[in-house]
Amino acid sequence: MRVWDIHPGYLNGKSLLGEHRELHGVVSILGHGRQGYSNHPERSS
Repeated sequence: MRVWDIHPGYLNGKSLLGEHRELHGVVSILGHGRQGYSNHPERSS
């Protein structure tokens, strides 16, 4: 997961869109009790 701790004006369009999507994921995981990345193939067990 990537969430940048800088002003959005410093991000290019691709990075800004990526952050936007990641923030929606965080809200879904924390706000709606979703599992998130628990089944991600790169997750170490």
